[in-house]
Amino acid sequence: MENRSNSLPTNPKWNLRKLPGLFLLAVLFVLGPLVLSPLAEKVYIDIGSPGAKKFPIAIPAPAPTANAPAALAEKIASTLKFDLELSGLFKILPPESYLKPGLPSGTEDFASWRTIGAEGLVRIKYAQKDQKLSLTAEIYDPVQGLSLSGKVFTGTPESSAALTHQVANEVVRAFTGTPGLFGSRIAYESNRGGRKEIFISDLDQTHELQITSNRRLNLSPSWSPDGSQILYTSYLKGNPDLYRYDLRAGKSESIAHFPGLNLGPVFSPSGKEFALTLSRDNDAEIYVHKLSSKEMTRLTNNQVIDVQPSYSPDGKKIAFTSSRAGSPQIYVMDSDGKNATRLTFQGSYNCSPAWSPRGDRIAYTRQENNRFSLFTIKPDGTEDTLLVGDAGSNEDPAWSPDGRLIAFATNRTGDYDIWVVNFDGSTPRALITRKGSNETAPAWSAVSP
Repeated sequence: MENRSNSLPTNPKWNLRKLPGLFLLAVLFVLGPLVLSPLAEKVYIDIGSPGAKKFPIAIPAPAPTANAPAALAEKIASTLKFDLELSGLFKILPPESYLKPGLPSGTEDFASWRTIGAEGLVRIKYAQKDQKLSLTAEIYDPVQGLSLSGKVFTGTPESSAALTHQVANEVVRAFTGTPGLFGSRIAYESNRGGRKEIFISDLDQTHELQITSNRRLNLSPSWSPDGSQILYTSYLKGNPDLYRYDLRAGKSESIAHFPGLNLGPVFSPSGKEFALTLSRDNDAEIYVHKLSSKEMTRLTNNQVIDVQPSYSPDGKKIAFTSSRAGSPQIYVMDSDGKNATRLTFQGSYNCSPAWSPRGDRIAYTRQENNRFSLFTIKPDGTEDTLLVGDAGSNEDPAWSPDGRLIAFATNRTGDYDIWVVNFDGSTPRALITRKGSNETAPAWSAVSP
């Protein structure tokens, strides 16, 4: 397991050297002779149903119009396939099974799609003129013979991936009634240069940005709600200070540099303040910093360690890790620090709480048999459930913006990589990997507009 001891505070009553991840979008229109019916409004996929079977869908090759580069079809197809498979919702039927993949007459032979078992159908046409690229997505229910959606997405030729992410989000919306997660990004730590730096990556790793390059220790990235800023802790000047990186300006600034620890920053859902851990008054305690007034308010007051705040989606509660019961456990308190309640009672070492965007569960890490496993629990302390514990250590949970996936760091293949798992613990798979380095502490952004 990667040694993280150089980034962790210590306390004689609690060995924090074991603690992982401390630093820590519709216009509907009728196509052809089809008529939208009330059935088109039904939910085809219940995204809240654990263990639901994947929805069989057919996606013929994207069709270029005159003068559009044919080579772009492969890029659009591969990006859409990656997105829909990542969602864990769809079974993409193999193209070799398609009986009538083309659309020469401008109408659909839905019987041919029903024959191969397709319950959904997505057609994409694209056109390019000068520096304008447009993708038209037509989404059907071939079983009922319905048009569910038709939208046109426009941008530049260089934005084909971003446009395809919007198509994928519309596919998810058409079949589930809720938005997709595509166009979001992951921020994380990587030690590929010898010391931990902060990176940002698209989910398919096609674009990556390194936001620190100071060859110091940089830890615990956290996104602002609008995805324009990242908070992180850096040892740039020797002390673990708090910095804010502005993606629009492309630069960082120091925003908290109290003596001692300035750790684990996390924005509130409103983006008007953030919570963090400071040790300026000797013990590691949780504070809230208001951005407008720069006022700092202390929320916890114990001679113990209180760390790793995570806001509920409505901003009214904060989950956190505390050693006040003698060992690290998960607690929940009001956002003003009142009414702290212990959440976890199973296991002697629980940490890294992460509140689901849906508000219904909190993911966290538990140490068992000298390795770490992921669990989720309801905010009232019930249904404490193992999520991932099948191989290696599994740490640092981070929810996708739709609350369906959880990213986490795992060393199951040797080095630490970032994987994702469905909210019910099914189908863990690799997301961000790099041979010879450790990628840890994922933070998941909102979907870019």
